[in-house]
Amino acid sequence: MADRKKSAGGASQSFGSIEDALRLTMELCRDPKMAPIADSVASTLLAVIATGPSVATLQSLIAANQASGAMFHNAVANQQMTNVLGMAATMSCVQTLLDRPGNVPWPDIAEWAGGASDDEG
Repeated sequence: MADRKKSAGGASQSFGSIEDALRLTMELCRDPKMAPIADSVASTLLAVIATGPSVATLQSLIAANQASGAMFHNAVANQQMTNVLGMAATMSCVQTLLDRPGNVPWPDIAEWAGGASDDEG
């Protein structure tokens, strides 16, 4: 309690710990003139402390929703890419059935995989 700074009115400006704040609140509640002020300060402090778990839960739910949103975005992007590849494969198959040269530039999978292609000897 020696580390408290006293102002001109005698009220402390800072507290060393939460116990000091609670002790001062209890002292103020005993004084009939200060009881309404101390009660409003105490209820404000309790309201701030009481909202902590709900705010933490809300932040957790927001993070979970953002993660699921990113997951759905990736799923839709992959599905669209699969649809484009399916259309390209269908076009290549139809061109082969009609005896036309394929215009689809298919990549050489062996080169991507690091293996040797068929034209190497």
